[in-house]
Amino acid sequence: MFLETEQGTYPVFMFSPRHSFKEFYEWQNPVCETYGGEYRYRFHQEPRIEIQYELIKRDTDCLVIRNLFKEYVSKPWIVPVWSEDSYVGALSSNTTFVPFDTSFGNYSRFAFIYESDAKNEGAEIVEKRADGIVVKKPLINNYKRAIVMPAYLGFVKDNIGYEQVQGNTVFSFNFKIIETPPYIGKKTFPEEGEYSTAQCLFDNYTFTDIRENVYSNVEFIDNGFGVMAVEPTRLALTNTGTLNYLASTKARQWRWKQFLYFLSGKYTPFYISAPHSQSKIVYLHKVYVDNYIKYVVEGTYFSDTGRFPQITCYYDPYLNIVKVVQILNAIRYQNTNSEIVFTDRALFFDEGYRWEIVNQCRLDTNRVTLDYHDDIMECSVFVRILR
Repeated sequence: MFLETEQGTYPVFMFSPRHSFKEFYEWQNPVCETYGGEYRYRFHQEPRIEIQYELIKRDTDCLVIRNLFKEYVSKPWIVPVWSEDSYVGALSSNTTFVPFDTSFGNYSRFAFIYESDAKNEGAEIVEKRADGIVVKKPLINNYKRAIVMPAYLGFVKDNIGYEQVQGNTVFSFNFKIIETPPYIGKKTFPEEGEYSTAQCLFDNYTFTDIRENVYSNVEFIDNGFGVMAVEPTRLALTNTGTLNYLASTKARQWRWKQFLYFLSGKYTPFYISAPHSQSKIVYLHKVYVDNYIKYVVEGTYFSDTGRFPQITCYYDPYLNIVKVVQILNAIRYQNTNSEIVFTDRALFFDEGYRWEIVNQCRLDTNRVTLDYHDDIMECSVFVRILR
């Protein structure tokens, strides 16, 4: 299958990866660590993308695939993005409009329409709408159960590997996307609202493998004439962990991609719940505001706020992050154990809060892997806690 355009004729990767595949998003945004902190630089917003597909084929199909890739291995391909596919249903040939909800796909130049390995085609997009796409040339095939997805130009990276497994041949393809997809980054956790002041991740994740390195105040060298004390190169703590995110719907998977675009690798900080504060999540019934003093009347205990100084007051779909300035000892208020919490600014709501201690952090890597199994997306990424 080939797609003819004004720029040339491109082969189309027309095979379904079936059950599992991977996507890699990479940025070139360095971090300069200083004695007491760090500086982050952003060279580009849009990620560089790689897609890894595997095919399981019978021996009768192997020769066709091998010969196809041997001839075009060094040329650009039209590579479909199977994680962003949408069901269309019946389509007639000679039509130029493909109706579907385009909310969960990053469509730009090309699209791929698929029903089976024997019936599919690539198409050049001339217009993207909320209810579908308009393609440049009429469709060739008639479809009963068509699905559509965005596609990008890409080269085969490294080698094409294949091996025999239980009488079948497993092919492995790794494509390097050379197009820059449109920027889709936005704040998505929770949804943006009038009172949102920061990006805070709340749902569908776990935070594990927490490690903290405490630097000594001095280091020592011995040049043969005695021990000498030397200032350390860094004073700041190094606190890291692993963020694991799971998404089982197209909407959540798309929202996670938007979030990754927004972060731009190591560049943009965000907030997550402090791991030691999970038992401190409380839904408040009342918060009395008087000169920035909050009387919390449902027993909440912020014993770790010297270490985790930020808290969120979450009222779906809005949130407000404040900084704890001072905490007084627990008191009795209306027969309830309470604390008086001083914060740096007032809150927006009088009730309905979720009160939670949070950490400011950033990704500790510029390369993120999205692992797809059937309809499930998994992502595990290293995180650096900033404060």
